Amino acid sequence: FEGEVTSPKTLGNIKATFVGCHASSIPIQSEGAAIGEIKFYLLKGELGYIKGEKAAHKVGIDITPQTGLVLAKVEEGLPPAPVLHLEVTGSLIGEVAPINTWSKEATINFEQVWGHQVIKELEGMTEPDILFAAYCKSQEACKPQEPTEIGLSMKGVGKGEELYLKA
Repeated sequence: FEGEVTSPKTLGNIKATFVGCHASSIPIQSEGAAIGEIKFYLLKGELGYIKGEKAAHKVGIDITPQTGLVLAKVEEGLPPAPVLHLEVTGSLIGEVAPINTWSKEATINFEQVWGHQVIKELEGMTEPDILFAAYCKSQEACKPQEPTEIGLSMKGVGKGEELYLKA
């Protein structure tokens, strides 16, 4: 992850690349990426308390596309084998650490159980944020008409300027 602090509670121009990705034993990749890599479109994030965790001061970041609705487009399988296209929309929330200390490194931890995100809301949200995927046989025909809720378990680490994340 890399991005910019755009206000005390927001981040912008977030670039995210996930490596070592696969669907069971099937290789996956996004357009313009190496096998096993998913490069997301530009993202933005909003910080807040994880709903129900305010007393514990757990801070989360809600990651959404900076523009449009699509976070990433992914292909499963490599030609000449059948290729399945996947369009990821919606948003995901991960827990941010460390808090209440100066650090040049921040970690965002996303968790899922049985294909559903564990953290779906920050305090003050009117409805849960959910990550969806539309599976398509053709990239041109990929329309998220009946998307499926999905979940991602991963840990992202960003390094850069020293920041203080106050909870």
